[in-house]
Amino acid sequence: MKKILAILVTASFLGTNLYCSSEENRGIDLNPVLVGVGIVGAAAIVGKVVHMHKNTYVGCVDMKGFIGDCSEYTKLLESYVKNDYIKAILFRFDSPGGIPAGAEMLAKEIRLANKKKPVIALVNSLCASAAYHIASACDYIVAPRTSTVGSIGVFMQYGQFKETPTFYQLNGAGLVKGKTDVEKVQAGKYKTIGDPFKEVTAEERKYLQNHVNDVYETFCQDIVEGRSNLDLKNVKEWADGQIFSGKQAKEIGLVDENGNLSDAKAAIVEILKKREMPHKGEVVLMDPAQGTILQTIFGTQESFAESFSNLVIKVKDKINAKSSQNSIIIQ
Repeated sequence: MKKILAILVTASFLGTNLYCSSEENRGIDLNPVLVGVGIVGAAAIVGKVVHMHKNTYVGCVDMKGFIGDCSEYTKLLESYVKNDYIKAILFRFDSPGGIPAGAEMLAKEIRLANKKKPVIALVNSLCASAAYHIASACDYIVAPRTSTVGSIGVFMQYGQFKETPTFYQLNGAGLVKGKTDVEKVQAGKYKTIGDPFKEVTAEERKYLQNHVNDVYETFCQDIVEGRSNLDLKNVKEWADGQIFSGKQAKEIGLVDENGNLSDAKAAIVEILKKREMPHKGEVVLMDPAQGTILQTIFGTQESFAESFSNLVIKVKDKINAKSSQNSIIIQ
C-alpha cells in the first residue's frame, strides 16, 4: 500500500510540473488535462485498493451443466490464487457430472490451490458424479438438505443395431426398400469395439469392464484423498452410484454442513481464522468476470506498483527527450 501511495505522489508531482511548464513550453505534446485525468484515475484506483482492504474478497467459480474441458476453470482458479486481494475461493455447483479426465485434472489443481488459500464448495442444487469429484477436493463442502449429491460411479455406453438397418429410396417404381452394407478394414484387435454394426464379444465386454473399473477406482481414491473422513473399505456405502439428499450426504460424510450461501461465507471466515490468515469486514463474493478484471488491473500489489512506475518512467523519458528544446528536467 505504501508503494502505491508513493506512486500517486510521484504522479501528482509529475502532473504539476507538466501543467506549470505547459504555457511556456508548447513543444511538449502532453495535454495537462489528460495528465490530470490520469492522476484522478490513479487516485480512484488507489481508493479502490484501500476499500478492498476493508473486506474479505472471495473469488467464485461456477460449475454449471455438463463438465467437459476444464482448462478455463483452471485458468480462473490460478488467477484467484495469484491475486493478493482474493483471500479464498468458492466453487458453486449445479452440475450432473461429465468427463472423468477433466474432473480429475481440476480436482488436482484445487488441492494445490488449497495449500495457499481456502477453497470451499457450495452445492446450489446438484453436485453429482464428476461434479462431486471436483467438490471433494475442496477444503469444505456446504449443501442444502434438499439438494442432490453423489452418483459416484462410472459408466460407458454404446449403441448396436440388432439387425441391418434398412432405408427407402424413390425410383421409377416408387418408394422401394434398399439395403445397407457396411465394410471395414482394421488394424488392432480391439479397435472396433463398440461398432454398432457388430456384436460385442464376451472378451471385448470384459475388456471394457476392466477399463471402467480402473476409472472408477481412480475416482474413489481421489475422493478419499480429499475427504479423509471417508474410507475405501466401505466404498459401497457411498460410491455405488446412488444419489443422496444433502441431509443424507452429511450423515455419511460426503458433505460437511447442510446450509446455504451465508453458511458457506461463515465457513470461509472460520477456516481463515483456523489457518491464521488475514480477514476483515464482510465476505464479498467476486463473480468470475469481476475477478479476472481485478487480476488484470491489479495483479499483485507489487506488479501494480511496478506497472505504474514503468508508466511514469516512460512519460519522464518522453519529456527528457525534448529537454533540449523545452528546458524541462524532472527527477
